[in-house]
Amino acid sequence: MARRLLEGAYLASLERTVKKFTRLKFAELARTYGWSITYADGFADGEAYRARRQQPPAYLLWGFDEYSQGFQAGFHSEGVLAG
Repeated sequence: MARRLLEGAYLASLERTVKKFTRLKFAELARTYGWSITYADGFADGEAYRARRQQPPAYLLWGFDEYSQGFQAGFHSEGVLAG
């Protein structure tokens, strides 16, 4: 039970960090890497899904629009922006 509480606290902390990142930084990502806002937003959301170990909707993994392509890049990255 203690382990479950610790895991829950860790995941809650991670989720707060991820939400803060996704909402505050995607415009900065777009400027830094020359991405569109849509692609950067998808990338940030993809990293958030990966960090929370959530399975995203299939259309985000197979879509071809800018948001989906950014999502796929973020979801399958190895923490490109972690450092």
